[in-house]
Amino acid sequence: MISKALPKHMYRDPAEIYEARELKRMGCKACLNHRLVLDRVMCGDQRNELQEGVPKIGRRCKYFILR
Repeated sequence: MISKALPKHMYRDPAEIYEARELKRMGCKACLNHRLVLDRVMCGDQRNELQEGVPKIGRRCKYFILR
């Protein structure tokens, strides 16, 4: 049987859901520390040595600062 119920994180304020999806889609572009290198968005925080050069770290990065 296929359920037509929404995932549990979708049962809250629609504005919060939309904002969370938009931030996830933007990834590092939403972060104050992002840098553009050859048209690729990368983490520019100096403390971020392990993830440096990896595109779209975004919300997973512990140095993510919303601008």
